[in-house]
Amino acid sequence: MPEAVCASWARAESLLATWHRDGDRDSARAALKFVEIELAETTPPMVRRSWGPDALRDALQDFLLRLLESPLPEGISDLGRYLQRAFRNHCIDLHRAKVRSKERLRTEGERSWDPPDESSPSPLDDALASERNLRIRSAIANLSLPDRVVLKLELAPEWLTDEERDWLAERSGMTSSELSVAILAADDSHALTKIFDPDDDESDEPEARRLRMERFRRRRARARDKLRALLGEDAS
Repeated sequence: MPEAVCASWARAESLLATWHRDGDRDSARAALKFVEIELAETTPPMVRRSWGPDALRDALQDFLLRLLESPLPEGISDLGRYLQRAFRNHCIDLHRAKVRSKERLRTEGERSWDPPDESSPSPLDDALASERNLRIRSAIANLSLPDRVVLKLELAPEWLTDEERDWLAERSGMTSSELSVAILAADDSHALTKIFDPDDDESDEPEARRLRMERFRRRRARARDKLRALLGEDAS
């Protein structure tokens, strides 16, 4: 049997159906090769910034294995859009699990020390960084809710608490799941400003974008000044 070739989502759907029906390995390989290439190009930008290449590859491979394990639901009108959304949600779930794991370890006071190598920070560096990290998070907790959100949204969205996510979701008119997807999918600062201030303006004209970004930067700068004051640092 000649090796199956896949060049479209419709063909991928047909090949996956053949795999689940007949166990044809050539069909599975061709479908997964196509899907892997397509999904790798649509990985949410926030995931790209937050994870290393190995973690991204592992997440994608895990997702592809799930396609082999279970047939696709019936009635999918657009397989490409369906799988892109499913993969994005898969990344969100993994990201949340990692954040919860880190939070649990921090709360329980557990430490995990790996043998250092020449390229790794020393345990003292890690301890100092962790101490400063805790000081910053403690200081942020004393800011107003909007100031907390505007600081975390771009630089550390994984620090957003449930309360802050709920506030931001209500402000942006999204569900919690939609908000997580929007944050992960935001490919620049302007996209994040539209999440924080959805009613600032509705135009995507260059001047409107510039003004929106300027408002967001001023708001963030004020929040940073308040944070520096709480940390006892020189605002200059």
